[in-house]
Amino acid sequence: MDTLKQRILKILAKFELTQAQLCQRLNISDSAVSQWLDGSTKSIKGENVVKLSREFGLSPDWLVSGKGGMFEGDSQAMVTEESIALHELSSLFLRSDERGRDTILTLAKHEAGRNSDLGLPQDKHGEPAPKPKFPKTPGPKTYSQKKKPTKKK
Repeated sequence: MDTLKQRILKILAKFELTQAQLCQRLNISDSAVSQWLDGSTKSIKGENVVKLSREFGLSPDWLVSGKGGMFEGDSQAMVTEESIALHELSSLFLRSDERGRDTILTLAKHEAGRNSDLGLPQDKHGEPAPKPKFPKTPGPKTYSQKKKPTKKK
């Protein structure tokens, strides 16, 4: 499996581009590409995955992980929005502290309908149970209250 640096170098070679030309075509900062090429970053933002994929017809899965074919038409390419989202989510998770990671996991489990780990009710298919419907009850009754006379000392 290639590193991000190796994949970016392959793109530059394949399309005969310089680093500056790549930045200009994608409208991204030179520092972002520099970080990819010097190895100081191991991942690529989802928005840049989309830009690279659309501009050059590259497989997002290949850009993110090095798996599959380089191009969308390659038989091995697994082009999905989910692979981009998964990469973005994992990048956020890895940059978070323990509290942030717990929050991300809790939210992801909730959104995925895996509420059993959260102790939330489920139907027979493991989906979140519908909220119970309670009959409407009238609001609290109001009574006119007379002031009690205060005792004088």
